[in-house]
Amino acid sequence: ITQQSTWKDLSSYITDLTISNIQPDLIKYISINTEYDNNTNNNNDVIPNELNFTDIPMKVFNNVSSLLSPEQVTKMNIDKTQTLSNIIKSSYNDNINELLGELQIAFITFIIGEKYESLMHWKNMLMLLTSCEEGINKYVDLYCKFIEVFYNQLRNVPKDMFYDEIIGNNFLRRVLDNFILGISESENVNEGIMKRMKLFRKFLNEYFKYEVYSEEERVIDKISDSSKPENGFTTFEELIEIISRVNQDESWTEVSYISN
Repeated sequence: ITQQSTWKDLSSYITDLTISNIQPDLIKYISINTEYDNNTNNNNDVIPNELNFTDIPMKVFNNVSSLLSPEQVTKMNIDKTQTLSNIIKSSYNDNINELLGELQIAFITFIIGEKYESLMHWKNMLMLLTSCEEGINKYVDLYCKFIEVFYNQLRNVPKDMFYDEIIGNNFLRRVLDNFILGISESENVNEGIMKRMKLFRKFLNEYFKYEVYSEEERVIDKISDSSKPENGFTTFEELIEIISRVNQDESWTEVSYISN
């Protein structure tokens, strides 16, 4: 990361408050108004080990939610809007920009510092933000900004990471599936979010050769798919599974990954 414009895009929501909440010493490595310089003496140091990231609860359990019915607990584990609302209020004092700033710090310290802790926090924050069907309409400003932040991050990750069998299949693709399908299949989504999502999907297709189709969007020629193994399905195992389904004349109900 050397271009100043790129650095500003990646750190646009990071403030002194964001840095001080996570780790005051990070100011040595993340300068809000300047770019990251690979030639500075920062290379002689290492990013601090202790980063005080916000705790992101990935599941809601009955033992900590005694006032909730089983149905409510199940809903909260599928649609994490309530969890997001709680975190915005308790951890960010209702300031969505601070949430986005922490997402940016997690990404930067992962990419520059190669910190596993930062990767996991970036992952958890993305999984939370992309699993809030009701939150998309509740937090329009947040999601308009989040799409832009996520776009700037993805265009700065190595392409190998996106296709990595461990990181890609289990993480980035799942996040993108949830987010894209969640917006595509939701009702009355804000026009600004839809416009940004359209551009975001175009970027994914052009940059990563990756697309996700909802049921309404998906038009599949089974015969063509089964006769052209070079069509770019993600893995050989997936291609075998697809051919098997075609041979059994099963309906297509899962997300299709197209990279032709």
